[in-house]
Amino acid sequence: MTAEQEEALKGLIGARSELVYVRNALHALPQTERLKLFKRADFMERWLQGINTLIEELSRIRDKFLDML
Repeated sequence: MTAEQEEALKGLIGARSELVYVRNALHALPQTERLKLFKRADFMERWLQGINTLIEELSRIRDKFLDML
């Protein structure tokens, strides 16, 4: 494995870890609390910013892999 591939793989591992952390945090809340959160505009704005950041990171990682082909 090249150093670039290793770096891209570490990026994927980090992105997955973030997703698992968010999932676990949300699933720890009762359904009624989750619904309240997702009805709040400030929470949804932060949620969408976080998702967009993660998508951008995954796109960069994908591009690294495509550049290696």
